[in-house]
Amino acid sequence: MFGISPPRFGVCPTFIGVGALISVMGVDEASAASLSDDVRRVERAWAQVSQAVSVKRPQFLAAGEAFPWLVRVASGAECVSVGVLGARTTDFTVELFHNDLDEMKEGPGADEGVLQSVAGAVYVSRCGEKRIELAALTIRMKSPQAALEMIVAYGKRQAPSFDLIFPERAPGEVQPVQRPGAPPLVAPWAERLDMASQTLREMGAELAETIELIADFNGSVFLASLLESGCHRFVASPALVANGATQAADTDLEIQLSSGRTVRDRSYATDALVDVCVGDTERARIVLTGVPSRGKVTLLHGRWAMPPGIPQLWPSDAKAAVGESLLHRRWLSLQQEPVWEGVGGVGKTIIPMNTEPGACYLLAAGATGNVRVLRLGAQVGPRRAADRGTGESDGAALSFCTDVQRQVRVDVELFGTQAIWTGGLWKMTSVPLGQDILP
Repeated sequence: MFGISPPRFGVCPTFIGVGALISVMGVDEASAASLSDDVRRVERAWAQVSQAVSVKRPQFLAAGEAFPWLVRVASGAECVSVGVLGARTTDFTVELFHNDLDEMKEGPGADEGVLQSVAGAVYVSRCGEKRIELAALTIRMKSPQAALEMIVAYGKRQAPSFDLIFPERAPGEVQPVQRPGAPPLVAPWAERLDMASQTLREMGAELAETIELIADFNGSVFLASLLESGCHRFVASPALVANGATQAADTDLEIQLSSGRTVRDRSYATDALVDVCVGDTERARIVLTGVPSRGKVTLLHGRWAMPPGIPQLWPSDAKAAVGESLLHRRWLSLQQEPVWEGVGGVGKTIIPMNTEPGACYLLAAGATGNVRVLRLGAQVGPRRAADRGTGESDGAALSFCTDVQRQVRVDVELFGTQAIWTGGLWKMTSVPLGQDILP
């Protein structure tokens, strides 16, 4: 069982967290109301010139997800107009139907079949025989997650475009993109893979698997995986030669865990790298984007087992957070059980401890819930060690050594709402009394 340290709940962090929550809720409600108003504006404007207007059920999509939309084009109307609306910051594409899909997407003018949203909206209209292009649409989400509204109108002529209905969404004149220079040189594919594998071996990871994949037309790959307890590193490295031509790549990698946590690398780089730790075995969805169209990509998967010194009874998210903190410091060789364990809540908790003179310790903690930042500190006489936290991780860790001092004051500070931390203290080594110890 844990040794329980009574937490001292801070009033200010809790108040700030509630205020932030109210602010976020207000923004979400305002966005939803604005989107509903925009849909009604389109419906009224299109009803004035169309024989029929239909508003479909909204769809909520996450990044990389696609929604197939079958549109009834054989309705007797001369023109069919389609609109897809989201919040103004939503990024998505709409792919049109074609009788010979491969020919359309590989031949000249391939981009004509894919419409990119502008200010969260896509409008397209076809008349006569070209109505068939709207028969089967594919909406593909690029933003992290968003709701989309879909509207279709049938009439003798095209419905008004969104530029006329939403002047506030019009982006204005768009300057052509100019390349500042040649892209930077990238090492050959095999060399990049060797370097990534060597880094994993040097860090003591087990190379769990190497998977060869082929991206789809949009340069995306979707993969399901089962992650065992421990820390995992995924490296996605694309071949820059696809369809007989050399192509640049900005690879993005996202790991979506079944618990709801998502870890991603969206930096501007040819290869993508993501580290993720799980306290217990968990399902994951792997999303790769930015790979050259229908090009090859290799996914390296390295794994470190969860340090046996982390108690199995700890919450899964807390174990994962501590494992991530240890991985970043390359301290994954933690073998022994902790000499102290504790739990606490939001605010600052001060814990006096008795330690062994001439010993070195590791202090680590992980938080669960709505966590903003977790900080650790240890005061040993005049010396102080601290991990101030960055908010990017729900874990924190630090080390300290004692000389003749036995009393150590540990402080754990947690900012968030409905959050709990779980921590432990591990004795790492001892030195003879009288021998100098580096602070």
